[in-house]
Amino acid sequence: MSTLKTHNLQSPDAGSVNIAMAPNAGMVVAGLSTYSNQINVGSNIKLGSAGVVTATSFVGSGANLTSIPAGSLTGTVADARITTLTASKLSGALPAISGANLTNLPAQATIANNADNRVITGGSGVNLNGEAGLTYNGQALNVNSVTSENNAFRIYNTTDNSVRYQINGEGNSFIGHTYPRSDGNLDLGFHSGYRWRDLIVSGGVRFGASGGNHYLDDYEEGSWNPTYTTHAGNVGSVSYSHQAGWFVKIGHTVMVAIDITVSSASGMSGNTCIGGFPFQSNFRQGLGYYYAGTMNWYIQNHHSNQPVFTGWMMGNTSLLRILYGSHWNNLSNCPLNQTGRMSFSLWYTTNS
Repeated sequence: MSTLKTHNLQSPDAGSVNIAMAPNAGMVVAGLSTYSNQINVGSNIKLGSAGVVTATSFVGSGANLTSIPAGSLTGTVADARITTLTASKLSGALPAISGANLTNLPAQATIANNADNRVITGGSGVNLNGEAGLTYNGQALNVNSVTSENNAFRIYNTTDNSVRYQINGEGNSFIGHTYPRSDGNLDLGFHSGYRWRDLIVSGGVRFGASGGNHYLDDYEEGSWNPTYTTHAGNVGSVSYSHQAGWFVKIGHTVMVAIDITVSSASGMSGNTCIGGFPFQSNFRQGLGYYYAGTMNWYIQNHHSNQPVFTGWMMGNTSLLRILYGSHWNNLSNCPLNQTGRMSFSLWYTTNS
């Protein structure tokens, strides 16, 4: 291998290339131009021992540039140069945007008086309001009202423009009632157009004051089978061609109607009775019996000349002792073992 050693090289065109070489100093090129003008190296390129190239600008596509650290890239990239930017290539915090220069934005909604659990209601435009008196916590809906408010809560039917249900500030939910509520001024239903259909209770109804004397706890009506029978004797054998009874019970009072036709009767003895009443009688004022009153009746074959017919309920039994006579001072047991029709009505009381 040959070695070229010189202190100074100069091209035929002294103005084009000036190369100076000094011992142990390397080669310094002040300017270099090729004859074909393909390369122009000026003072903007410096090659040092670190292999670093610096320049004021680079021109070209840069398609083959690799391993350039992001921190070394500065300046502005024109929008036209950005074609595809994926989310995975974005990192770090985005700069804050003030929005001071944004225009033509829609009006923004605002909420006044907002707090936990308040229901938001609309106002004029985009104004919303948190209602302090209307709250919902996920389990309970609470509506605040005042005593004098007639429509604290209501269901309004827009089909016929009528109020179907309402609760006023006093908690009264019945149609036709307005503030103020007063004693004896509260109806169940309304007499015109808002009547209730059925009242179903497990207890009873109290009229007027408190106490058992004002309490009605039962109403019942139905049918039963009256019998022609006896007390303190033999009931014998009795057959019927018609046997019917009806009753209405209001509280402890029982009203009954009896209509039977005895077709045959034999072997009867004792006190003549009508039995099979739907409820047992009770004791009144310590007595074991009481009169049931005069009743319309007839029994064929033995009612002639006996205009008085009456009887009394035996206490704690379902038996009515029946008596007849020509007048009230001459009464005796009705005859036994008789046939014919017996029809009458009476009332009595019971503990049932």
